[in-house]
Amino acid sequence: GDARLVRWICMGLEDESAEVRVSALDTLRIASHSSLSASGASLAGCEKAILSICGRLEHSNNDVRQAALRALGMVAQRGNPVALGAIHDLLGHGYYYVRRSAVEALGFLAPRNDARCLS
Repeated sequence: GDARLVRWICMGLEDESAEVRVSALDTLRIASHSSLSASGASLAGCEKAILSICGRLEHSNNDVRQAALRALGMVAQRGNPVALGAIHDLLGHGYYYVRRSAVEALGFLAPRNDARCLS
């Protein structure tokens, strides 16, 4: 069901292979815009998926963090406080590409004209 799809995608986000991470992101992109899930609903806005993806933001591999940030931008809805908080924590990350991915994710999820996200 949905939980199995989310688990598979998150495992793919953690894979050593960039090709597998990209495949997981592609699957997530499709699942967040269509009804691939067992319930017939998309994964867009699915709190379980958002929490699972946020857990990957703590991963020791920076590539996994970047993949998770991209995934958040696909699944979380604009203004989601859990996703925004997790992204905000990575805006000061020591690795440039993680910071850049955090800024890109913020662009997808920050409420329009939100002064907190603009500063």
